[in-house]
Amino acid sequence: MWDLYVSTATSDACAADSTVNGYSVYILTSCDSECADKIKDLAEALPNCYYYYEFMNKKQDVLEELDDCGESSSYHISVTIYPDSPIKFASSTSSSESDTEPLLSGDPADETLDSSTVGIASSAGLSQTFVGIDQMWSFLLLQIAIILA
Repeated sequence: MWDLYVSTATSDACAADSTVNGYSVYILTSCDSECADKIKDLAEALPNCYYYYEFMNKKQDVLEELDDCGESSSYHISVTIYPDSPIKFASSTSSSESDTEPLLSGDPADETLDSSTVGIASSAGLSQTFVGIDQMWSFLLLQIAIILA
């Protein structure tokens, strides 16, 4: 599931509207963008199951975001996933200027899901929690600003 979000976020259509790091994948785009079409593809590809870490069905969540677009194309879609443990990345991505293609699951060079590379037992764990909380607050404030606008 993580790979599906990363692949969507780092696609040419969504890279400018996305943030990808070891703590989350976040996409915020307008309903009339090419990225919205990629998010539709994501929704179709996601498994229809309950994601225990975030206490929700991610497929249903993305589909609900897309349903809101039916009301107005000026609306925005926001999709996010948080891994159940930090994922090792060489760098964060939030631009389409990347020269390399994203790694896919099963690629020998892909270490993003290798549990031996996850820094769970490090002393940075507490600061990683604060980063996640900070990102969640930023997301909430952004949603409030969009609703009030």
